[in-house]
Amino acid sequence: MRSIERDGGPGRIPLSLRVSPETRDKLLAAARASGHSLTTEVEIRLGQSFERQALVSEIMGLLFGEGLAGLVMLIGRAMRQAGLSVMREKRQFRGWLADPDAYDAAATAALRVLDEFRPEGSVAANSQKTGEIFAYAHITEVVNEGAPYRFDERSWIDLTRTLLGRDLMAQSRWLKSAAAEDAAILAARTAAESSSPDDEDPR
Repeated sequence: MRSIERDGGPGRIPLSLRVSPETRDKLLAAARASGHSLTTEVEIRLGQSFERQALVSEIMGLLFGEGLAGLVMLIGRAMRQAGLSVMREKRQFRGWLADPDAYDAAATAALRVLDEFRPEGSVAANSQKTGEIFAYAHITEVVNEGAPYRFDERSWIDLTRTLLGRDLMAQSRWLKSAAAEDAAILAARTAAESSSPDDEDPR
């Protein structure tokens, strides 16, 4: 099989590239399966990555509609950069979602973006309450894996759980509260059982 350096042709430019042994093995296996040279396989996959980038706006538009899709993209980018900036200042390299300072910086960034596009006018007294109700309802649907939910809701819930990941799911205040409540109930039952008199007559 030709190497990247030797797979040339008219109008082609050599590109020096270093990858991990695992990535090279995967590329070699894919090239063999498709009948391509290693260079062609790499070029095809790079081209596909650019094509998929173009699908992002279409997918976001389908999911959220024009306007909200842009806000979601802007909020996500601002949150990520704010969180990473805090971690760089701390000279730490673990995930910023698990750091309270970085998370707070990201939350502030999100609120600032939302405030920038807030429409002018008076706000009804129950608006925030309505927002809290729907936020809590959807949070509960996603983090409470044991709860039943409508079949037509399954796809977005499963996708959201996958994207959140186990670590972030475990940070949910709802889950922590439920776990503490379950532990308290179990402790009360254990205490009641240990203090109950024996069924046998001691005489």
